[in-house]
Amino acid sequence: VQVGEYYISTIYMYDVYGNQTALSTHLGYFVDTNEQFIDSGKCGKNLTYTYIDGTLTLSGIGRPYSDFSFPNHIKATKKIVFEDYNSPEIPSFRGFYNITEIEIPEGVTSIDDYAFIDCTNLASIKLPDSVTSIDASAFSGCGESFIIYGKSGSYAETYANDNGYAFTAME
Repeated sequence: VQVGEYYISTIYMYDVYGNQTALSTHLGYFVDTNEQFIDSGKCGKNLTYTYIDGTLTLSGIGRPYSDFSFPNHIKATKKIVFEDYNSPEIPSFRGFYNITEIEIPEGVTSIDDYAFIDCTNLASIKLPDSVTSIDASAFSGCGESFIIYGKSGSYAETYANDNGYAFTAME
């Protein structure tokens, strides 16, 4: 791929019978020799992502694919933004080692197993009242001083206390 060229990559899955299924297709644009990409694709039937200059933006309606994994170059993102995002779940951000904080949008109800595993620099997460389920290992391997922010008396506070995480109430 040359500077200024688009690229397309597709991730395939094979079932036990050898049938091929396209899990996701990525359209990217190679913008300079430092391997900066403008990248976009689907992470759910009606959920999309766009990655530009270190920021990952998620938008759409519905659930993410259960086995979706972002392309490796996106895992270096520094900021995750939810824009017009209407889903009860979030995709897994496993191994996103550069993010330091994230704010989960209202309407998300659950944080699944290993959602933020090995996000070694993740220092804080803001959780809305709508979150009522967080798997025990959702934040395994996060930063040492990891803090959960949420409303006093919320499920976020209960989860933090039950799992040994610091909690700070916010209004």
